[in-house]
Amino acid sequence: MLLLIVTLTAFSLWKMVEGNVLEARARQYGQLASLVARDTSGTPVAWRLMLGEDVKPVRKNDRASPGRPGRQYQQQADLLDARAMAARRISLYGLIANSLLALALAGGIAWRGIQRVDRKRLLHSKSADVDTDTDTGQPPPRREHFRIRTPLVNPATFVVQDADTDLSNAVFPLADISVGGCRLVDAEGRLDPHADAVFQGRLDFPNGGSVEVMLRILRVSESLDAPPSVLLTAAGKFIENTAQQCAAIQHYIDLLDRMRNQHKDKADA
Repeated sequence: MLLLIVTLTAFSLWKMVEGNVLEARARQYGQLASLVARDTSGTPVAWRLMLGEDVKPVRKNDRASPGRPGRQYQQQADLLDARAMAARRISLYGLIANSLLALALAGGIAWRGIQRVDRKRLLHSKSADVDTDTDTGQPPPRREHFRIRTPLVNPATFVVQDADTDLSNAVFPLADISVGGCRLVDAEGRLDPHADAVFQGRLDFPNGGSVEVMLRILRVSESLDAPPSVLLTAAGKFIENTAQQCAAIQHYIDLLDRMRNQHKDKADA
């Protein structure tokens, strides 16, 4: 949008300059036509040199009829004047379009700012509601299981395996995970209509391992700590996990924890 505005501004200015040059040229031809009309000897050589024309001997017919060159120069002056008006009209239209684009750009930036502020207020209000229990006013109890965020690049994924749902074979990256549940990245809000639904699925880990789980969708909400391109996440709880399933999930959590500690040690060093 900004590049289009700059290009349109440059084009409009160029057309304005072109119109001024053509108008000056038309004025010279008009003055030359007036002089020729008053001069029976033909076109003045000085004016023809000023206009950049080749100076040739005046034709016999032109000496006999001095009005003929005058009409030719007046026609040329009228043509240049029309071209100048057209160039200025194009320049005016370009400046009007440029102003409208600038207003649209400014309005879009302002609207995005308003939406960003409203979203932050909404998210902060939601986080304030979660920070305290609505009945006791006390902070909620500590989580039963340790939760860790998954990396933004190459995270574990949850694949829906239920054949009787519209989300069959859908793949959702994990935002975080614990032995008791996980949080799915749901950028398009596809899980919102399925709150409290139970899905049979598979957790695929980046190291090549996988484990089948039953996941109940608890809620879909906007997330403050999600990547900038992600607005919605779905919180889920594992149901009836066996010891083997829990061990596979805990192995992935331990791997993420070691990677996080290694990055922290490198940053401290």
